[in-house]
Amino acid sequence: MGLFDWLSGNNTQEPNEKLIQAEEDAKLAARAEEKKRAAERDPKKEEKKQHKWQNPNEMIKFVCMGGKAICPFSPTPGDVIVTSTQVKLQDKFWATDADRNGASNPNILFKGVCTHPKWGSKQPPCATVIQLGKWENVSETRIDDFHALLRKSTIKCLISNQDIQIIDSGQKAFIEAAEPQTTPPKPAPPGYYYTEKGAFLGKILHHEDVYITDPATFESMKKKQPWSEANVIAFTEKYNLTNTELLDRANWIYAEGGYKIPEYYAYTIENAYNHPNIGNKNEERLYHYQMQSKEPVEVTKTDGTKESKTIHLDKNLYFSGGYTNQTGKAFWSKREDPSQFDADMIDCVRSVIKSKLHPESDPTGGTDSWLGYSSGSHVGIYYIVSRGSRHFFNKSPNKNRTSEEKKYEPKE
Repeated sequence: MGLFDWLSGNNTQEPNEKLIQAEEDAKLAARAEEKKRAAERDPKKEEKKQHKWQNPNEMIKFVCMGGKAICPFSPTPGDVIVTSTQVKLQDKFWATDADRNGASNPNILFKGVCTHPKWGSKQPPCATVIQLGKWENVSETRIDDFHALLRKSTIKCLISNQDIQIIDSGQKAFIEAAEPQTTPPKPAPPGYYYTEKGAFLGKILHHEDVYITDPATFESMKKKQPWSEANVIAFTEKYNLTNTELLDRANWIYAEGGYKIPEYYAYTIENAYNHPNIGNKNEERLYHYQMQSKEPVEVTKTDGTKESKTIHLDKNLYFSGGYTNQTGKAFWSKREDPSQFDADMIDCVRSVIKSKLHPESDPTGGTDSWLGYSSGSHVGIYYIVSRGSRHFFNKSPNKNRTSEEKKYEPKE
């Protein structure tokens, strides 16, 4: 008798219990398999799986202190140790491509032994032998002039020539978009800051270097806000003139009574500085040859005899009014705080700056020395009348006298 006959009541004998149980088990197994397949087809579960393993932002996350890295020859992950900067990301030091120290102070610290075959059975602690190459696939974002590391960055261990890979950035959260385009502002270089017009803006820390910039850029520097290097001229670095030397030249112009015709003096001083037989591009030599009597002076020696000699003036004594000429004293008294300079003093500073920045604008015709007289004709190629005196400008090797006046409109 078949199973159908038994189920329909046409049974004349007991059913086969083992056969019934087998069929029930088969049905249960079929239902379980269908549920499993349905679960695998569940779009929500599939989306979660992809999200977990395929986050598109994962590889562009910045790396910070405490990130994790793996090496094919280390049994356990290593810690990323940051020593290159104190700039922080999420309150942890920001990793850069300068973090590549090897043995003794490694920037990737594997705590186990190195299992590379070259060691044989004498496997040393990784931290004592690791040697790191150069980081690859780094960010364009700069931290203290170094490139920031990304989750995708790799570095070769020179022991195995295999890449060490970062598997954990050390961050607490995801970056929502691509890496930022801004960088931390670069610290302002220390020194004295002036405008190209000679106005003193201020100083940052204590340093003799001079920088030329505009007021807005200097304010950004002082407030540690972003600023552009394109707006700053490293004057001392480029022209080899410190703040003291800049003010010496301006003081010299002022002391000569040339503060109404400052550009003629500034360019004449610069020409003398460049002349091989005068300054020869040496500031000390410039003053030695230019601050001396043009003709030998007869002096009485201690024994009562007389001799002719060239007199050299003491630069600082002359600038501060220590000789008969007192004109430079007013400028000297304000040098400690150039913000106290009046308009004429600022114009002297402006002229010195201009003589360096714009040599093509020399109005003198190449003069490299000067003398001042109240009247008459003297050695020179022309003279300019200013403040009641005749300022005779000469160009080496001329020794002829001149009575030619050069007309000059004082700068308002």
